[in-house]
Amino acid sequence: MQFLISALPGFRDLRPPLVAGYLWLVFLWILFKPDIHKRPANEVASAVYDLAKEAGPIWIGAAVGVAAYLVGSVSQALSPVIGHKVLLSSRARRREIDPLRRYVEEARRKVNPESDEILQHFVAARVGLDAELELPATLLLGKEPEERLFSEADRLQAERELRLAVVPPLSAIAILLACNQSWWWWWLALIPVAVLLWQGHSRNADFRSLMTGAMERGLARSRSIDELKRWVEALPEPSSEHKADEDGSGTAGVETATRRDGG
Repeated sequence: MQFLISALPGFRDLRPPLVAGYLWLVFLWILFKPDIHKRPANEVASAVYDLAKEAGPIWIGAAVGVAAYLVGSVSQALSPVIGHKVLLSSRARRREIDPLRRYVEEARRKVNPESDEILQHFVAARVGLDAELELPATLLLGKEPEERLFSEADRLQAERELRLAVVPPLSAIAILLACNQSWWWWWLALIPVAVLLWQGHSRNADFRSLMTGAMERGLARSRSIDELKRWVEALPEPSSEHKADEDGSGTAGVETATRRDGG
């Protein structure tokens, strides 16, 4: 079982660039319309053609698969806006359990709530946490993760990557067919592309919500949260005189307000 848990992320990580790469190859095939039964005149193209003839269909299939994976990997790296670094909307972020909130509230209890130091540490922890949530589930959940949690986290992450990876090549194919054939191709492709994009964002929000909940329950570790926790715990407790001053100022404020009201 542990072997399957270790191997499954590798297979799932392989799908997005491979599928996206094959779609880009389909796009290039439609664009250039090569005649595979005729030897090209270009020297480089003719050398590749002769190599393919000598290698045979099995090695051609293997070469196409490698090319598809490489092209898909480049496609993923060059599309960070809709890829694995997609930004969440404020509505989607509100679905998450915020594991930083308890430490921020504790820091505000110990020091001035409006302190810039709290804001700086909170922003640094938030940026670090967002970066950590883009890591594979195996790194977030540790060496011996809870099986169901790992499976669900890995599934959501893989489905997000797959859907967001195929959006660019599908859009390119739709635009090419619209320009060469009819704009009906674009309108027909617009709906499934939009659905895939929405599903990718939805899977991303679900994954982040699952992982932040696991961090809140201590099932996943975060260096950013641990650093914020250590900083908050190192803050000195407010002195009794400081508490009395705060309580006194609050009581005086209430009495002043009462006198103004004529009480």
